[in-house]
Amino acid sequence: MEQIVLDYLLRNEQLHIDMLETIRHEPCQLIYASDQGVMLFNETARIYMLSTDDLDLGEALIKQHLKAGTGIVIHQSALEPVVRNYFKVSERLECYQEIFPKAELMSLPGQLEIRPMVLEDAKMICNYYSHHSDLEYIEEIISGGWMFGLYENKTLAGFIGRHTDGSMGLLEILPKYQRKHYATYLLNFMCVQYQKRGWTAYSQVEIQNEVSVRLHNKVGAVKSDSAIIWLM
Repeated sequence: MEQIVLDYLLRNEQLHIDMLETIRHEPCQLIYASDQGVMLFNETARIYMLSTDDLDLGEALIKQHLKAGTGIVIHQSALEPVVRNYFKVSERLECYQEIFPKAELMSLPGQLEIRPMVLEDAKMICNYYSHHSDLEYIEEIISGGWMFGLYENKTLAGFIGRHTDGSMGLLEILPKYQRKHYATYLLNFMCVQYQKRGWTAYSQVEIQNEVSVRLHNKVGAVKSDSAIIWLM
């Protein structure tokens, strides 16, 4: 069964990197697998992941397995109307998959350091991060040891983390410290953390976030040709 899953997902590794890394490193349930598609449930993120070009198969899987209170990541946009036929969607994110190349840890200027953040930082992160204000979610990531701050002269200048689904993200540079290449330092640091564990470093960038798309291109990340869609 595992080979069937890999054979299908590796037809387009770039598009399916989230599903591949979920299978390799995350607690998950394999819901369905054939040469026509794959459906997973990422237990940590409580999110379904589905890829199939067969709309009839996709509809059957969505109707049978998707439950209220969860969400789904679809890897073909044609599946979105199917999801909406059965479930009320309150949040939608359309993202490119970005895979980072192998990296060597960059040396930081003397006034900078990167270190784990603590629970007391959670409210501050919510205040500054422009895409996520869920305090409980941020606290979960901090508690897991996956939120890192970049400090200039011991003052927080930016941060980055690892989402519960396994992707790199939560990247923010505070306004006072922008245009200093600090985002590059944080991305590099996280890439090395992933590599140390034998993981593929990847992130998901909203298609309309041109600044982030340019940043990922600058550091050598490779973007998927098509986007995935989060429906929650």
